Amino acid sequence: MTDPSEYIKKQISDGIELPQENKKYFNTFTIGISPADSILVLSQNGKQMISLYASHSVIKSLTLELIKMIKNFETQTGQEILTLSELEEKINNHNE
Repeated sequence: MTDPSEYIKKQISDGIELPQENKKYFNTFTIGISPADSILVLSQNGKQMISLYASHSVIKSLTLELIKMIKNFETQTGQEILTLSELEEKINNHNE
């Protein structure tokens, strides 16, 4: 049986090694849901770059794993990561 952590390390390593044209950076997103599936539209500086479609189960699993990853990072570093809406609120309150 393969060690799950080794499998994950290999997946990440293989992802890092992808050619540059297969790597995308995004700084905003839009999400949607239908009875059949979900969509995640990734954008960079207001320009839509890619649309990802997935089942509800995959989206929920991804969400939970991302939350777990961020919580672990915050615990390890002692630094809370603000969401985009929290950052926007702080900036707006500072400018008033």
